[in-house]
Amino acid sequence: MARHRLTHAALVAVLVILLFGLGTLLSPWRPAAAPATLSGFGALLSSALLVLAGSRIGSLLTARHRQARSAEIDAALDARDRSLGPPRIRLQPELRYRTVLALCAAAIVSGYALFGVWSLLAAPPLVWLHGVAIGALGTAVSGRPLLHGVLRMLRPTIVEVSRDGLMLVGPRSVAVAWDEIDRILLERSNGGLVLRFRLVDIAGTLARLAPFDRRLLEAEWRSGHPPISINLNALDGSVGKQLQAITRLMPPHLPALDIGGPSGAYGGASR
Repeated sequence: MARHRLTHAALVAVLVILLFGLGTLLSPWRPAAAPATLSGFGALLSSALLVLAGSRIGSLLTARHRQARSAEIDAALDARDRSLGPPRIRLQPELRYRTVLALCAAAIVSGYALFGVWSLLAAPPLVWLHGVAIGALGTAVSGRPLLHGVLRMLRPTIVEVSRDGLMLVGPRSVAVAWDEIDRILLERSNGGLVLRFRLVDIAGTLARLAPFDRRLLEAEWRSGHPPISINLNALDGSVGKQLQAITRLMPPHLPALDIGGPSGAYGGASR
């Protein structure tokens, strides 16, 4: 472990030195004058506030939702109510929660982008390229979850659960029988609460979806997660009652709701 840390530190040091040299060589090609709004440190302060505010608000909102939903889940799993529930339930995300998180991610992306532009136009010559590199890297890293979140807002994962199985609601709705489901996982790792439906034949199920939906779920699959996943933090309605309804609708041959385990434990290969 110590050896890896030393290697990483050496690579970072080499990169910093290279950026000093490249910044010196490329200084003549920088824009000659910065706009008045970017000439001072106001833009630098604004970029820091955007990144910090977006990160902080998003973290607080996620933690608050996770705490509330986790309490609902514990109460539902401890309950012994086996009365007959509704014949069909609809799992869909809460749009307001997704929107606030998307705005937080957009603030972070804007902050990094503003920092990169300020570094390009107004940063001291010795470190201007370092700032451009940090801004570009931060924009790229934070922009990916923002794009995914916006796509999920435009095309959210909506699942209807009934005695017959699942119905993936979309432009081309797809029915998934209980026999096509291997297990249902409830994961509490990595700061989130996620309900995942593990499929017997992933490729065959995804092939029946509309092209855009298929690409979104294939991205989930490639990241190591079951493609049919519901973020319980963002679930609309009472999480506890909906989990109770799912357990009542599950057939006897399906294993009981599996709780816990790392989010990356799911194998990506279909059987």
